Amino acid sequence: MSFVGKVKSWGSGISSFFRNVRGELRKVQWPGRKETGVLSILVIVFTISVSLLIWLVDTLFSTLLSFII
Repeated sequence: MSFVGKVKSWGSGISSFFRNVRGELRKVQWPGRKETGVLSILVIVFTISVSLLIWLVDTLFSTLLSFII
């Protein structure tokens, strides 16, 4: 196969890939505005909760370590 043939083959493969991606994205059922808002708030609350838990454990260990040292 010549260089030009390889480039044409590569180009048609790339265009086929993007056509398939576009077709798959049309099949996706995207969440609505309300669902997106609720899930975003849930993620923010969970992140803050875990951050506070880690801060609490870190403070506890730091205090305990200061008594030992």
